[in-house]
Amino acid sequence: MSLGVDEPKNQTRDVSVTERSSSFSLSNFFKLLIAASVPFTVYFFAYAQDVSGEGIYALWCLVSLIIISGALGGFIYALSAPDSHSFKIPLNDKEYDSGFLGHVIIGIGGAFVAIAAAVLALGLDLTVFEQIWDKTNKPNNLIPTVIYALAVSVVGGYSGLRIISSLSDAMIKKLEHDIVEIKANAESWNEDSKAKINSLSRQLSENYQEDKRREKLLAESDERYQLLNGKFLIREGHPKDGSAALEKYLSKHPEDAKTWCWLGIGRKKAGELDKAIMAINKAIELEPDDWLYIYNLACYKTLKEQKSALVISLLRRSIDLAKDDESRTELMELLKSDSDFESIRGTEEFEEILNLLN
Repeated sequence: MSLGVDEPKNQTRDVSVTERSSSFSLSNFFKLLIAASVPFTVYFFAYAQDVSGEGIYALWCLVSLIIISGALGGFIYALSAPDSHSFKIPLNDKEYDSGFLGHVIIGIGGAFVAIAAAVLALGLDLTVFEQIWDKTNKPNNLIPTVIYALAVSVVGGYSGLRIISSLSDAMIKKLEHDIVEIKANAESWNEDSKAKINSLSRQLSENYQEDKRREKLLAESDERYQLLNGKFLIREGHPKDGSAALEKYLSKHPEDAKTWCWLGIGRKKAGELDKAIMAINKAIELEPDDWLYIYNLACYKTLKEQKSALVISLLRRSIDLAKDDESRTELMELLKSDSDFESIRGTEEFEEILNLLN
């Protein structure tokens, strides 16, 4: 019998919950609107001086308009809704009924979604809200825009979860369509891109080879310039500068015996006989059978040591290496006119050298 008595009580309790879930008071509705608007009002007015001007007020007006309209749409839907929404608090298995407040909150969310959809799909222009406090540039279409935004927000608030779900489905379908299209484009692009990449790689390779060839030519031209410039400076009476240019060239071409010979000439003209002797010895080391290098060494030794026996020995060797008539004639002219041999000119040994060439 006790079970029979308890059963009607449970049924009565269930009915009362259902009734409460579909009932509401107008005062609670306005309390909700005030509670939703106060944080935005406090925030925007607190920071209006720091973040300037019309943009803050415009955003505050727009957000307040959407919240109030969405709440109104949810409120209207709650009047005709046969049921309400329930929710669970984390770590608690009990279900709580949201009553009409659940419809209002969902309505606010639906209003924001509806406004966003109107902006994207219908081109709703909300920039007029920025001109509300602009005394010099009052908006002409403010009232139609406000009415349109109110209507869209109320409809979005009334639709609630349905508009949110519909737009979500539409976005998902659009995304799936875009993904399929991207995949199709990617497949065709892959083939084209492979061909383009291969062509580009070949072109880059060819350009690289051409660039290397030009780089080599430029380097050779620069080195050639250093060589010619060094010789020119030595001839024109700037032996130190000329010798410096030749040394730079020889740092990359140390096997060039003729340039070592020219470096010796430059150092000798600069009065640096020790360096001149070192340079001509390097030339002789590379090409020991060149009579001119031996002759130059004899010149430098005469100026440095003035030892006739060593000089005569070097001159004899130079004569032995000058085998053709042209070389011997040139050597004879040098011996007769070269001022480097003034210290030994007229000696018996030097005259014997001249006789060897006659």
